[in-house]
Amino acid sequence: MQRNKSVDIIRGIAILWIIIYHVYAIAASYGWRPKHYVRGVQELVMYGGEIGVTLFFIMSGYGIYCSLHRSHEKGDFRYGGFLKKRCARILPEYYVSLGSMLLFSGQAAMLSKAGAKHVLSHVFFVHNLFPETHGSINGVLWTMGTIVQFYLIAPLLYKAVKKNRYLALAMAVVITVASKYLLFHVFHQSNYFVYGRQLVSALDNFVIGMVIASFGDTLAKKLPLAARVGGLAASVAALVAYLFYTNHITVYADSKTGYLWHSALALILGLAVLFAAALPVQGKALPAKTVLTVADHEYGIYLYHLVIIQNTMALSSAFRTVTAKCLPLSMLAYILVSVAVGIVSSKCISRVKH
Repeated sequence: MQRNKSVDIIRGIAILWIIIYHVYAIAASYGWRPKHYVRGVQELVMYGGEIGVTLFFIMSGYGIYCSLHRSHEKGDFRYGGFLKKRCARILPEYYVSLGSMLLFSGQAAMLSKAGAKHVLSHVFFVHNLFPETHGSINGVLWTMGTIVQFYLIAPLLYKAVKKNRYLALAMAVVITVASKYLLFHVFHQSNYFVYGRQLVSALDNFVIGMVIASFGDTLAKKLPLAARVGGLAASVAALVAYLFYTNHITVYADSKTGYLWHSALALILGLAVLFAAALPVQGKALPAKTVLTVADHEYGIYLYHLVIIQNTMALSSAFRTVTAKCLPLSMLAYILVSVAVGIVSSKCISRVKH
């Protein structure tokens, strides 16, 4: 299975979406909001974090399926080798970013007896399991705990998808929804955000990505280009409509919407990715090249962007002024800074590894 540039573009869009959302959310905490409400656009920004993280989980499922498929096709799959490859990819940059937070920011206070649980839980990727450590060092790192835990069971999920993709998808949705009901309604867990995005309560996100990858080039071969473009357009329209008509709903709650909202979002996004992956994208145009460059370094960008936004908005008068006066310009500035830092980080780590 060759690398799909359409999927890479989606990955690039996802990280940009998350940056825009975090600028919006943190600016709102200071009382700085957009001066004009634009229907549809406002909802896309407000839910940028949910959309971006859901896309990340879907993309993780997609990428891992492709990796496992290549290994099985070659006949050289080994569970230990699979985990070693994943660790080599994510651990160096993760630990460098973690060390940076602990040594060069206010999080240095964690280097104490009281902070030992925070540090050790992050080192071993279990920080997402506990409300007190969930985002204590870097607010975005909780996703890495969920993703690493997905890697541990990914080979089993791969086999399930290969055997019957539709049954695997249905079971994943049932498990996801049922786990939220049990956690929130039966066991009365009140930290809805923490427990609502664990591996078991976001399982359908990863399986949706694996199911999409299992189609390979089938959709491109069976459907005419117009149908694929139409399917993507319809999926995007469905996403905008879904966000617009559910923007009054609490998506993390002990309620039917709390159990179902993210699964419905993941299915809509999954359809968009499915049709997008079937489009013939060369990536030669400047906008596509730019987004592909962002996608190539999205991991580094993701690790550092939130800390950059939080620190500069709290401490830099220049960034505060721009954000207060023109939020869109502030978003652009943060995108440029975060992308630059992410690229430098990724390239430096890559050189050390090689």
